This record gives sequence, C-alpha cells and structure tokens, in this order.
Amino acid sequence: MVARARQNGRMQTTNAAGGRGASPVANLWRTLYATRWAAVSVLLFALAAWGTWDSFHDGDGERLWGAMFMLAPAALAGGALVSSAWRPGPSAQALSARFLLTGALAAVPLVLLNVVFLIVAWSVPANRAAVAGYPGYHSWWDGGLGLQIVLVGLGGWIGGMLGALFVFIVIVLPILSIRRPGLVAAGSHLERIADGRTRSNAVAFVCIGLAVCVVGLILMAVTEGLGGLEDLTRRIGLMLDSGFYLDWGVWILGWAMFAGGLLVMAYPVARVALLRLRAALRGPDPAAREPVVARGTAVDREPDVGRGPTAARRAGTGRDASDDPRRRRRSGPLWPLIAGPVAALAGFVMMSATGSPGGVADFVIVVRHLGSAGFGAGAFVWAGGWLLVAAGLIVLAYGGVRVVAGLARREPE
Repeated sequence: MVARARQNGRMQTTNAAGGRGASPVANLWRTLYATRWAAVSVLLFALAAWGTWDSFHDGDGERLWGAMFMLAPAALAGGALVSSAWRPGPSAQALSARFLLTGALAAVPLVLLNVVFLIVAWSVPANRAAVAGYPGYHSWWDGGLGLQIVLVGLGGWIGGMLGALFVFIVIVLPILSIRRPGLVAAGSHLERIADGRTRSNAVAFVCIGLAVCVVGLILMAVTEGLGGLEDLTRRIGLMLDSGFYLDWGVWILGWAMFAGGLLVMAYPVARVALLRLRAALRGPDPAAREPVVARGTAVDREPDVGRGPTAARRAGTGRDASDDPRRRRRSGPLWPLIAGPVAALAGFVMMSATGSPGGVADFVIVVRHLGSAGFGAGAFVWAGGWLLVAAGLIVLAYGGVRVVAGLARREPE
C-alpha cells in the first residue's frame, strides 16, 4: 500500500508538472471543456443549437433564438473572465494577457461546434424547404449555406470577444478598482497622482463611471437608439403628454446613466486639475518636504501605495496633508462644481420638455397663470425646471468663488 501511495503521488506530481508546462490556450480550453465548466459549455451549445434550428422557421425574426450563435459564446467568454475580479494575477500585464486570451480564444471550440451543427441542420430537407419557401426577405437566412457558415463562425467569435469586453468593463474593472486600485492604475497617467488616497479614489471613479456609461449606451441602443439632449427632451415631453411607455422609460434611464457616468469620470479629473493648480499657485508646501536623515539611519523608503495617513507618517510628515480640515476649507469645496451643473442641466431638460427655455419675465408670467387654462401640469414642470437652472447657476457661482478664494490664499509658513 505504501508503494502504491508513492506511485500515486508521483503520478499527481507528473500531471501537475504537465499542466504547468501546457500552453495557456490548452489550459483555458481544458478548464472550460473538461472540468465542471463543461456542463455550462454543453448547456450553451444546446441553446445555440436550438437557436440555429429555430432560425430556419423564423423568417420574420420574431424570436431571439436565432441570435444564440452570438449570445452563447459571449456568455461563455464573459463567464470565464469573471474570476479575474478576484484572481487578477500578479501584475497588470498578466491581467491584460488573461483578458485578451479569454476574449479571443475561449469560445472558439463552441463556435466550431455551432458551425458543424449548422451544416448538419442544413442537410435536413424540411429546414431547406422552410428557408426556400419563405416569401421575401428571411431575417436569419439571407444567403446560402456558405454565407451562413461565415456569419455563424465569424459572428460567434466576435460575440465571444464582445462578451469578454462587456464583463471586463462592467464587472472586473469596477471590482478591481476598489480591491486592487494600484493594479488597475499601473502604466496609466493615474500613477502620477502622488497622494495614495486621491489616486485610489480617482481609479474607482473612472472605472465605475466607465461601467455606468457602457450600460447606459447599451440600454439606449436596444430600445430607441442613441440620441442627444434634444431626443431626451422630446421623449420626456411625449411621456408627459401621452403617458409612460416602457421603451421610452428604459431609454431615458440609459441616457441618464450615460450622462451620470461621464460626470463620475470627470470628477477625479477636475479634482486633480484643481489640486495641481492650487499647488502651482501656492508653491511647495514646507510641511510636505522630506526630512533630512543622517547617513546610516534606517529609514523605510517604501513608496506610497494608497494607504493614506500611514504612508504619510512613514515619509516623515506624521500626518496626511489631505486629511487636514483646515486645508480643505482653504482650498474650497468641490461639491458645488458638480452639483451646480447637474441641477442646471436637469432644469434645462425639464424646461425644454414642456416648452422652451426662458428668462425671468417668462417665469413670472408662468407663475401668475399657474392653474388657469393652458397652464396645467406642464407649466408646473417648466417652473420647476426654471428654478433648478437658477439654483444650479447660483451653486456653481458659489463654488467658483470659493475655489478662487482658496487658491488666492496662502497657508501660513
């Protein structure tokens, strides 16, 4: 029994060494198609096969099954990449390599199986007759077998890459921006931010804002298509007049997510720009200078990696300068620079949806006639929008004055 146990141990060691020596592509395919993941792969192949079979008989494109040749590879590649949010690897290069490898090659065996099933399904006479007997344009079968093979093969491969890209932007990056901000910021301009806490916050704002933007764009694309501020105000006005429609509501939500994501990404950029401008106007801070250390003294020179006050104390300051409330008061609050434009934009949308923007005289006329004929719910919305615009501009002006005052002052030496 001892000899058998030793032999089993040698076999396990040999197998482990072989797994480590295998190529990354072989390891990826072994994981997806020869382990517990195989059940998921088989299920996705079954769904894609059913979608291929159903596409012969769905000439009008009323069902979504015909698109499973793209959705199944996207789900497989995206699911294989989710674990990167918790096991990203030792470096940013390893994370990028894993993303590229998974997106480009994870779904290739599944795509090839879909192509083989497509050829088998085409060989059934009833399926060919369904395509040939459909009058006019067929939603899923516009050409012959050759064109369909190219469509299923290339479309499935592109679907796998798009699924991996979606998961990487919407799931992996936001989670890593909170758990491992240094890994996400590696090699980017965000590394130039000296303060660790500010750098970590900037990474999180950028990644989360990008994820929200992508989801908003997708919601807009699958409902009413992409559009600008004019389309937003028109749809809000139509909903106020004719009632709520789900497609329009989802589109407006997507537009709001896209605009909100852009503001979230712009916040750290504006914050860093203001801090740099403030530092340039005020000159170097004596409290932030590195203390003179005698030669031979053991000093921990570990760089600031985002631990806030701890890193500042190791550098010799004894306190993180960004945590000083007195310095925050002198630099001016940043929230008016964000809240002011947001309120003004929301008010402008409300005014445009119920009429047209106007000045003080128009506001006085609307307020005087509220509740009378021709001045119903739309007039209340317009007046509320006018007040939001006015309040947003006042808050923005307040923030600008505070920032200018903070930049003009100097800290006592």
